[in-house]
Amino acid sequence: MEKRREESKGGWMKLEVPFIKQTTDFNCGPVALQMIFSYFGGIESLDSIEENCGAKESNAISTVTLAVCAKDFGYNVDLMSDSFEIDESLLDLEYYKKHGGTDWIKEGKKKIEEAKQKGVNLVEKELELDELLGKLSENCVPIVLVDWSYVKGTPEKGYQGHFVPLVGFNEKNVLVHNHGKLNTTEFLEIPREIFDKARTAKGTDGDILFLYNSN
Repeated sequence: MEKRREESKGGWMKLEVPFIKQTTDFNCGPVALQMIFSYFGGIESLDSIEENCGAKESNAISTVTLAVCAKDFGYNVDLMSDSFEIDESLLDLEYYKKHGGTDWIKEGKKKIEEAKQKGVNLVEKELELDELLGKLSENCVPIVLVDWSYVKGTPEKGYQGHFVPLVGFNEKNVLVHNHGKLNTTEFLEIPREIFDKARTAKGTDGDILFLYNSN
């Protein structure tokens, strides 16, 4: 399998990350992990990933939970975020009111401490889009938390969290696997400006999980 194609001037890249469709409304994170694990040669099942993450059908999963899961399965992980302070104002967003869970703040703080103890590299930084794309390679694939309402063109309807694996780019667009249950599309092209708004919207904290090939 050709894992990477890259123009010599860096104008485009496309990684042949296997595409897997999510099976519930809220397992986009575990399925994103499974796609990248598979790309790196792993054989982890979705059930085992979801069990590690404590996935529940009606609750959102945090980025740091995905980071701890990847570390538990033996992958090196960097987690970049604008801030690792738990922003309680996020509970003002309807999405987190409904799907954050009753102990979302407390559990988030515990997961951050667990990530530190397990050796997840936590980097507090606002990453520019060019920096993000520059880190993409056959040995480093990011999962980006985005507000999908921007991609759909309906930000006025409120925050809609979605984890997507970043699998390529060209001069005008970013390529992601949209493995959601609606409008499922592999190698979906999103204009760079829209993707940048989606990944920096309130509710995302600019969270990006970088997974590295350990095989």
